[in-house]
Amino acid sequence: MQLQRKIEQNQQFNIWDWILVVGTVVSPMTEFRVWKVGPGETLVMLWCFRYFGKLFSLSLKDLLPRFWLLYLPVIALGTSFCMFAYRAEASPSGLLTFFYFALISCLIFIGLYDRSTDQIKRIIYLVGILTGFWYLYLYYYSRYISYYLLGVRLWYGGVRFTGGATNPHQLATLVGAALFINIIHLADRSRSVREKIISAISAAMCLFVAIQINSSTLVVTIVVTLSLFLYYLSLNHLQTRSQKWIATSVLLIVFSVLIGIFRERLFDYVFEWIESDANGRGRFDIFASIGGTLRKNWLFGLGPGLHGLDGTIEYHNAYLEILAMGGIVGFGIFIAFSVRLFSLLMTEPIMLFAVIPLFAYGLGGFSMRRLCFWIIISMIVAYSKQRKQELSDHNDTPQQSDFQLRRTAKPQFEART
Repeated sequence: MQLQRKIEQNQQFNIWDWILVVGTVVSPMTEFRVWKVGPGETLVMLWCFRYFGKLFSLSLKDLLPRFWLLYLPVIALGTSFCMFAYRAEASPSGLLTFFYFALISCLIFIGLYDRSTDQIKRIIYLVGILTGFWYLYLYYYSRYISYYLLGVRLWYGGVRFTGGATNPHQLATLVGAALFINIIHLADRSRSVREKIISAISAAMCLFVAIQINSSTLVVTIVVTLSLFLYYLSLNHLQTRSQKWIATSVLLIVFSVLIGIFRERLFDYVFEWIESDANGRGRFDIFASIGGTLRKNWLFGLGPGLHGLDGTIEYHNAYLEILAMGGIVGFGIFIAFSVRLFSLLMTEPIMLFAVIPLFAYGLGGFSMRRLCFWIIISMIVAYSKQRKQELSDHNDTPQQSDFQLRRTAKPQFEART
């Protein structure tokens, strides 16, 4: 009875966690900031405050502490070099932003790591659900009540919905991830029908809001992630590894043949689509300027700041920004972190699709500089670590019983187990 009560208490949702959920949802509303502190930063730090005492109990073997311990000194060196040699490009306040990301991501990991996987999953799901409802409400509020909320604009240039964000990238990063969090919720067999209906409604809301953001990068992110998700679902219906390899090989061959046949038409379509975006072709000029940035300091970069086109603009690409910030060393650290992250998520592969949109959006925006990026990453890491531990504990028990069964069970039962 006591064990059952303890399990039920562990599965209950902690009311305090609403602060983290709401803080994540409103994190793109950067128009409300005073300097670099807005409602999202305040609420998330308030939630994290309870776990400051546990900060030094972190193990350097854990993914997030190890990454930040390696990455922060590199970009700090880059910032110091940039302030000395290219002062106009340096951004010491940008360095503080990444120190903040390091702090809150480690504290979120600490705060969630001792929870059950069901509790962590509920927090993640609530972020997805509330994002859809909140930003659809703000959209209709801006259309039928006021263009402003508490004096803050809800649209960018009058044509792109931002929901209180300074620019569309901030909202697009969260909405893309929230859309697939809702889709994962729909695919979760442990959820009730009522919960799935709510997630389906929220997913539709997220998709509608995504369209109103009018971001070509977000469109690509959704298409790519959805394609991978459908591919994942199709593989799940195949039972053996050889069948999955055959299906993957056939798909790659068909895809390659289609590209070979329609490559000219496909190239024309992609080029026209890029040109239809006001910033489309200009982005390629910005991307091409990475060589000049690396020549300034290819080893550990120039730290956060404006480094594109000889220090006049950001790269609008997370991976080029990371390369410019941290040079070859910093970029290598980030790639190693990403590989370890995706490897950890293979414990429950469907959770990958809450993270893939964050990384995919980085191809056209600096998603790694968004607060929601590191919050969601921290939640997913805590969930995956706990899930891995649960599976390990579960596998240990059958192995012990199997050893006993080999000594006592009947042959046919032993063969079955």
